[in-house]
Amino acid sequence: MSVDEMIRLIELAPPGPWPSGWASRANVNEAHCVMVRRIAEELTPGRHSYAEERGIVIAGGGLKYFPSVWVNVHLVRHFGCKLPIQLWYLGHGECVPYIKRLLKPLGVECVDARKLEEDIPCRILCGWELKPYSTLYSPFAQVLFLDTDNGVVRACWTLKPDVWQIFGMGWMVWEVQREIAFEWAST
Repeated sequence: MSVDEMIRLIELAPPGPWPSGWASRANVNEAHCVMVRRIAEELTPGRHSYAEERGIVIAGGGLKYFPSVWVNVHLVRHFGCKLPIQLWYLGHGECVPYIKRLLKPLGVECVDARKLEEDIPCRILCGWELKPYSTLYSPFAQVLFLDTDNGVVRACWTLKPDVWQIFGMGWMVWEVQREIAFEWAST
């Protein structure tokens, strides 16, 4: 399948399982590279006016993830981080008033992505898609994204060079090797 055909397939396909090994195929990787470049080209400077310079975004709501969110936020605050935190969720059923009341004293703002989606549509916003959506549309110029079921720890590692290449940032390979990286571990 050509790269253009793969792009059309990806853009039109409903969310769901893909064939085993599809992510390692050359045409799939090239299709994603082209799609990322197109998205980047559509972003215009000044599109956002950021209310805050830096902040933390956590995507995921509901009672299933709340214990992890609670631990995650407490870890961040325990280690002295005073950055604003946003918890993004999908619809009012995922973040009941009780949860909001518990998180408010910790400086967590709860954001319903479904409300924002009315003004800024997303082709698929069913689960993991909330991660890039919340990061892109948060009010922070610089975002630290944390999964709900993870807690921040310090580690030494670097992203594989091909990840930077896919996003057209090959120059970062050498830059990040000089930086201290961090990872999060499941809680």
